[in-house]
Amino acid sequence: MANANSFSIKWVIYLFIIISNSANANQPPSDSSRPKIGLVLPGGGAHGLAHIGVLKQLERLNIPIDYISGSSMGAVIGGLYATGLSASQIESFVIHVNWDQTFTDSSTRHFFSFRQKSKQLNYFAQGELGYGNGRFKLPNGLIQGQQQATILKGMTLASSTIKDFDKLPIPFRAVATDVKTGEEVVLKSGNLSQALRASMAVPGIFAPVLIDGRYLVDGGVTNNTPINVVREMGADIVIVSDIHTPNDPKMEMDSYVNIGGQILSGMINANSLRQLKTLKSKDILIRPTIPNSISPTSFNDAKEIIQTGSQACLDQQAPLKNLSHSSYTSATPPKTLPIIDAIEFHNETHISNDVIRHMVHQEVGTPIDRTQLETDITRLYGLGFFELVTYNIEKIDQKNVLIIHTAPPSWGPHFFKLKFNLASNLDDSNLFNIGVRHTYIPANNLGGEWQNEIGVGQTQLLKTSFYQPLSFSQKTYIEPSFQLKKQNYTLGTESNLSAVQLEQQTMTPKLELGYNLSPTWRAAISYENELGDIILGRYTSSQIKEHYNDHIFSFRVQHDNLDQVTFPRRGTLLNMSYHNTFDRLDQQASKVIEYKGLLSSYFSYQRHTFNVHLEATDIEAKNSDDIHRFYTLGGFQRLSGYSEDELIGNQLLFAKVKYLYRLSASTNPLDFPYYLGATLEAGNLYDKYNLTTGTSSDISWDNTKQAGSIFIGMNTVMGPLYFAYGYHNSQRQSLYLYFGHALN
Repeated sequence: MANANSFSIKWVIYLFIIISNSANANQPPSDSSRPKIGLVLPGGGAHGLAHIGVLKQLERLNIPIDYISGSSMGAVIGGLYATGLSASQIESFVIHVNWDQTFTDSSTRHFFSFRQKSKQLNYFAQGELGYGNGRFKLPNGLIQGQQQATILKGMTLASSTIKDFDKLPIPFRAVATDVKTGEEVVLKSGNLSQALRASMAVPGIFAPVLIDGRYLVDGGVTNNTPINVVREMGADIVIVSDIHTPNDPKMEMDSYVNIGGQILSGMINANSLRQLKTLKSKDILIRPTIPNSISPTSFNDAKEIIQTGSQACLDQQAPLKNLSHSSYTSATPPKTLPIIDAIEFHNETHISNDVIRHMVHQEVGTPIDRTQLETDITRLYGLGFFELVTYNIEKIDQKNVLIIHTAPPSWGPHFFKLKFNLASNLDDSNLFNIGVRHTYIPANNLGGEWQNEIGVGQTQLLKTSFYQPLSFSQKTYIEPSFQLKKQNYTLGTESNLSAVQLEQQTMTPKLELGYNLSPTWRAAISYENELGDIILGRYTSSQIKEHYNDHIFSFRVQHDNLDQVTFPRRGTLLNMSYHNTFDRLDQQASKVIEYKGLLSSYFSYQRHTFNVHLEATDIEAKNSDDIHRFYTLGGFQRLSGYSEDELIGNQLLFAKVKYLYRLSASTNPLDFPYYLGATLEAGNLYDKYNLTTGTSSDISWDNTKQAGSIFIGMNTVMGPLYFAYGYHNSQRQSLYLYFGHALN
């Protein structure tokens, strides 16, 4: 045992020497004979990526950087460089990161809980209204910053235990703005990733970041080019990578977006020009020339933007060479990730710590596993209980403590979401639905959720449900619900009936028990008692009315790994279910057996997306009078050319192949991406039990209808928008306007 202890002590001393030498290597070489050089990196959105090209040339010329100050995107690039990452490493990061994901909180839909995915399928509007403490509230930003927080923490993880920014491989300052006072705030200590996020939190787009009791946003508002900051750090010579662009005098002041953008741009340019006027003769100003075609949101043009920074340095190569220092070597980040000695949870919500602990797989006594931890954080956020889920590593009693921070939505705990659906063939069929969904979450420490819906229009709905997880793992759940629903259909001439109305009214108490096998798979069984009325010919001289009382036992399996629900690029949606209907609960033999299946898969390459969609239903019954289920086809992408829900029957087969070409450069929802597409469709409704006295037909190609469509689509903040032309034959062709519909 003594020998073992001796060996352990020697090993610890050896590791300490290595780490100490590594830490010393991280500091730029000290040379009192040369002037200290400070680098200033302003903000400018995607234009700020030009700073990487500047850094690459400064490295090539062996120019030592003693201090860095930055604002907004300049703070991000400068902060990463200050941790010891090379310009090439930062370049690789910005080229390969999915920038569109950083501009939304829900981009990692793959990791969302199945419950959260299900809630996205009918309500597409971004944002929601909250209610709490006796008043209605809005979120404090369109984007809360979950994706940015996770990405920036991962990139700065090796330096996460350094709280004094002067002790980074290169001393660093980030500039932010206090929302309440409008004052400039220079961040020189604390959580580096949090400081970077605060410095680039564009007001109104990203939520402010709370640091030391102050709500901070983009530093460009008060000091976009912080030359004074780097001078105060001790810089004798200042190098500025200036990317500010003058206001466009030709821009039309015809919208609040343009007016607001011009005002913000004017404020940023004004404070930048004030700082640039302080430059001295020995300072160096580098001005990348970024083409007008590249906007501050064009992050997908990263390579071209970086090249403009490199070229601007080459244009200033003569004065830069005077600052070259042959013995200078770039700083390097710590080579080892910290070993986690303990895990703590700073949980500000009503959710049990056991729920959070169940999602975190980091082991104590091992180096931090960045990939696994980021996955765990994303899945925690995907439960839908939190405004933000972040992590930090703190030195407490000489131990590395991993702290998981969870914060509740500041605008809750009651949430209201609006939907508006419009389906029009711009002729004789105009269907709309308006709905409001209320959610109270969490209702208890396991994450219970009370949800209510009201809908008016073609479908009238009143529903209440309570979703209750039964374990800390959130896998098993029970969900009782009660629903009142009335839906109207117009039967076309395909059923040998002209403009006959069909109305179905139902009252349905239901109990479901389910198991979430994973974030992408769910299995459930349910019992529902459907009391209904079917009214045929309501607006004619006679009516056919049927009352029924069905007891339905169901089993279903679902799979959903779509990357998004409006214009998916990849993933599959699968629904398979079996329904057994009885007249009475004590009845041994079922009267109706129903099978349903849906498969919709998406595949993409660059801007091209392909979708294969299949649907099928079948009903087996001894008596056609016992069948109260029917399905519809007709409308855009569901036998285009027909009116909405024009075809009706109780046996459905439908297939569709869709092609989408993304016309816009970005999929970022803030850029309203738009698409050109086309579909080929085939299928029919086969009324084998003569549900509406229409003509029965066997399943065959001769009885299958073919159709197609071409369309333009746009992903707006309120949901998908389509303008389309559909064709079945010369008698069945339509122009369509669709809004707020998911066409899966």
